[in-house]
Amino acid sequence: MNDPWKRVKIKKIDGKERVKNFLPYVTPYTKEEAMAEAERCLHCPTVPCIKACPANVKARFYVEAIEKGDFDEALKIVREDLPLSAVCANACPAFCEDACPRGKRGDSLAIRWLKRAAEDYGEVEEKAEQIENPARIAVIGAGPAGLSVAYFLALKGHKVDIFEALDYAGGMVYVGIPRYRVPMDVLKKDVERIEKLGVNFYYNTEVDEKMLQELKEKYDAVFIGIGAHRARKANCEGEDLDGVIQAIHFLRKVALGEEVKIGKRVAVIGGGDVAMDASRTALRLGAEKVMVLYRRSREEMPATQEEYEDAKEEGVEFHFLTMPFRIIGKECVEAIECLKAKLGEPDASGRRRPVPIEGSNFTIEVDNVILAIGQEPKSSWLEGFEKTKWGTLVVDENYMTSKEGIFAGGDVVLGPKTIVEAVATAKKAAEGILKYIENKRK
Repeated sequence: MNDPWKRVKIKKIDGKERVKNFLPYVTPYTKEEAMAEAERCLHCPTVPCIKACPANVKARFYVEAIEKGDFDEALKIVREDLPLSAVCANACPAFCEDACPRGKRGDSLAIRWLKRAAEDYGEVEEKAEQIENPARIAVIGAGPAGLSVAYFLALKGHKVDIFEALDYAGGMVYVGIPRYRVPMDVLKKDVERIEKLGVNFYYNTEVDEKMLQELKEKYDAVFIGIGAHRARKANCEGEDLDGVIQAIHFLRKVALGEEVKIGKRVAVIGGGDVAMDASRTALRLGAEKVMVLYRRSREEMPATQEEYEDAKEEGVEFHFLTMPFRIIGKECVEAIECLKAKLGEPDASGRRRPVPIEGSNFTIEVDNVILAIGQEPKSSWLEGFEKTKWGTLVVDENYMTSKEGIFAGGDVVLGPKTIVEAVATAKKAAEGILKYIENKRK
């Protein structure tokens, strides 16, 4: 057996090479490597890995199945709680790994890569239950939440129709995550599985207030999973200059194969995974120097450690405790003026607040500024719904909105979060919808 405190290493193409294209750069585990890595599991009776996962995916148990060489059983366990098993095997923040006790002395168990092994080598036949008088549910949005709620309800034998504004399913997975992280065939695999359960997709269909009312009258329940596709403004002088780009618009254009021009020197403002995706994409489009400007320290930066390390390997520069002050230029971006910062007391997020240092102004010459400072849902058309001050929908413990029979989940409820967190809300919403339908028919 290998050193129990060291991971079975996953192989990656060198950073300088992989920025030359958008191809996946990770070589997944072989069956033998996966079984060797699974042997490192401590079989904790308190299952911290399961408790740490928003969707409560039974990591300990699928790892045990892999340890025994039973990849079919492992995949079966994964899919009990995770409809987007192929997507999440490639792009998941792996909260489970942060909770793994192995990480206290050495490397935490490579739980996500073991999920990938289950997906690569396991086979499961999924069949919808055959029930009398199935309910009809309309789902608005084919992102992670919409796909997941459809999966859980279709498995129970109900009829689900998904209405999607884009020309394909996936939401932000389709238009926001670069192909080197989640290739199109990976997303397609999950979508086709859900379609085979009898779920119908209506693409290029944007639901408005009038159509929502029609769906409510026609269906037994409605689920809203429209995500958070509106970029937040920086409220910074010069953000309307030519050459200032919103990260989600930038990533969307690249994902859809549209022409995107990028200069030689690019500054990315933000510290989340979207900022990492935007900076790494800019390098792949030919930028010679890409700098991430983040107002806090690395410890407060929300991007995952893996995304941060991969970006560094590819040549992205990080400037911490750097606060953009204004974007400079006549018509086009020419530079960005920043202030150095120090950390003060924690704010509402629990992270230490950045405090600008007076007189520390400095200027960086750039051709483009990419804003990756967050998104919000396009919820203005949802009139009459109770909302938070951030425009997200308020839901009860069953994920029903303030309007009876209309449920919601994912980013339209949480704000911009991870795929697995969206899945977790969809799982609870599906349970809520089933209870609602049952009570409605009594």
